[in-house]
Amino acid sequence: MAVGNQMNQESELVQELSFICVCDEIGRSPEEAVGTHASLCGQVNQAAHWERLGDYRRAGLILSAALDSAESQEKQNPLIVARICNRLGVLGKYTGQFQLSEAYYLRALEICQSVYGGEHDSVAGIYHNLAGLAHAKGDYEIGDSWARKGIDIRTRLLGPGHPSVVADIGAWAALLYGCGRLDDAEAELRYAVKMVQRRNCHGRDAADLATHLHNLAAVRQCRGDLVAAIDGYRHALTLMEDLRGPDHPDLATTLVNLASSCIRLNRADEALEYYRRAIDILGPQVEEGHPTLLAAKNGIAGLENES
Repeated sequence: MAVGNQMNQESELVQELSFICVCDEIGRSPEEAVGTHASLCGQVNQAAHWERLGDYRRAGLILSAALDSAESQEKQNPLIVARICNRLGVLGKYTGQFQLSEAYYLRALEICQSVYGGEHDSVAGIYHNLAGLAHAKGDYEIGDSWARKGIDIRTRLLGPGHPSVVADIGAWAALLYGCGRLDDAEAELRYAVKMVQRRNCHGRDAADLATHLHNLAAVRQCRGDLVAAIDGYRHALTLMEDLRGPDHPDLATTLVNLASSCIRLNRADEALEYYRRAIDILGPQVEEGHPTLLAAKNGIAGLENES
């Protein structure tokens, strides 16, 4: 592959920033212990278990069955439908079914706004998720608008230093990056990293930190500081491996970006290793047209053409 094409590929891959989706807070209530509602909540929790393990296909089957049941009682309990739709939206984003994901998110949003009004944390969470979907599609300006809405609501409800607000700001930085606002993105990411590191980084905090470090590495990669970028990606990758295990789909974007950084440093063998690992992880779980999977395949093809 010619150098010009290689640079174009790298620029495309750097856009692959991580964006954590919010899944768990819609429709939880004391009634979870009662009857059919409890059964549906159990299915949602089971799907969440498989999603955390990276088995998106199994999670999707469970959620689709749960939605069929929930729709029969939507008038009595609309929030369980919203909760299932939100999770299906997350899965659609992860697997590359973007149009379906958006439809599920918008349905969940309509229900939550009808039940809660506009000023509620669940509404802010869906705005966050819609922003993440827009990021995955490359619609950065649209995503910026969704992200700002969610941040504004959560800041009013929770205060500016709340962990959920900080996580939203760190994710919003990925959209600022996509809009070409590197300085703003870096400033927000540095703030998010500082705030997370003040707490004990376990569970969600560790996942947030990994996302912020990945995104900072992408900014450095874009600016040509490749050694620092690789160090940042590796730090983020180690955190995610500790949280999710070595074969979780959440690792794939960082692997692809590591590969693209290595290419620019003429470290083709390392790049191939990262690309192949990303393909092995994503292949069984996502659609053939998933952008990260395609990026890894195109990266390998480019390196093979050079050899």
